[in-house]
Amino acid sequence: MVTLRPARSADAAWLLALRNEPAVRQASTTIRRVGRAAHARWMARCMVPDSPRRCWLAVIEQGQRIGYARWDRAGCQGGAVVSIAVAPGFRGCGAGRRMLGMLWRQARRRGLCRLEANIRTGNIASLICFLKIGYRITGATGEWVRLVREVGK
Repeated sequence: MVTLRPARSADAAWLLALRNEPAVRQASTTIRRVGRAAHARWMARCMVPDSPRRCWLAVIEQGQRIGYARWDRAGCQGGAVVSIAVAPGFRGCGAGRRMLGMLWRQARRRGLCRLEANIRTGNIASLICFLKIGYRITGATGEWVRLVREVGK
């Protein structure tokens, strides 16, 4: 069973390692490695109560971390831009879909109207994952596909 819990400062090193994992970097908007200082600033913004940027850890039995789910509401009127990453060894078993479903429920509780995602065109696994749980493609530019899921639906 996968659950989401808020990221904590004790998760910083694990999150940084996953953010810098080659497959995660290739799917990210910033392909280059994330440095410790930049990551610490990002984590600090996620930890502020009522921050528009939130990060959760996906965990299984005994609290083992298997991925992260995050959103950023800044600049996204009424909604949030979401992103997920699943750790190697847990990919391909439905963890991403479960994480996205839990993010959707979080958004619904917080009164958001939609969730958006920007996925690289070559990231077929993520595209399929998002489409399977109700996201729809709303456009594509260059190497990015934009997907949206209405929270009320």
